[in-house]
Amino acid sequence: MIQENELKVKKWGNSLAIIIPNDIAIQENLKEGDIVKIPIKKKKNVFDEIFGIGKRLSIFHGKTPEEILKESRKEFVTSKFFD
Repeated sequence: MIQENELKVKKWGNSLAIIIPNDIAIQENLKEGDIVKIPIKKKKNVFDEIFGIGKRLSIFHGKTPEEILKESRKEFVTSKFFD
């Protein structure tokens, strides 16, 4: 069965490792020593997925997504929307 899961990459000696949760190992009948194929795709930043190139715009330059979100919330609350 093919399923998609988000797993965290961890340091293991001089390498990186992905831990397969026990429930998935049981479901897939995995045992130590089994060979598996794992397509690797790094998860994108949610901010990038929502706003695309927004982080490259000059108004966002040098600011973290958290700072931009905080500013946008402040501007929304103080906007004429609530007048």
